[in-house]
Amino acid sequence: MKDYKELGEFLRKRRQELGLTQKQVAEALGYSFPNFISMIENGYKVPLKRYKDFAKVLKLDERETLMRFLMIENEDAVNTLINLPKLINLPKLDGMDTLLSLITSFCQNLSKDEKLIFIEKVMELLDISKKEIEG
Repeated sequence: MKDYKELGEFLRKRRQELGLTQKQVAEALGYSFPNFISMIENGYKVPLKRYKDFAKVLKLDERETLMRFLMIENEDAVNTLINLPKLINLPKLDGMDTLLSLITSFCQNLSKDEKLIFIEKVMELLDISKKEIEG
């Protein structure tokens, strides 16, 4: 089960910084009962598709908010990519072992947010490379 407590605490802190009540946030997000905001702040699953709404209401950077939401939703996928060298046997290519080893070492020193940004950039590069290969 995914742990949404850290995200809930982040959202609570921001709401309190802005001086907003749970009722005000719930209304701004279109929820009919403020109790749902309390549940989210206490670790209940936050709907990923609502990240932009939360960012707008809580005056947060949209990208940062998305990263926080994605890190919980995709933590297993992010960790799989980071630990790729340990999980699969890749064909022996010149420098492949060294490259994967460097990536793994690099990622071990990153925060969750930094890991997600790194993986996002790698995925963008892979997508560009794939398009170039497909021509």
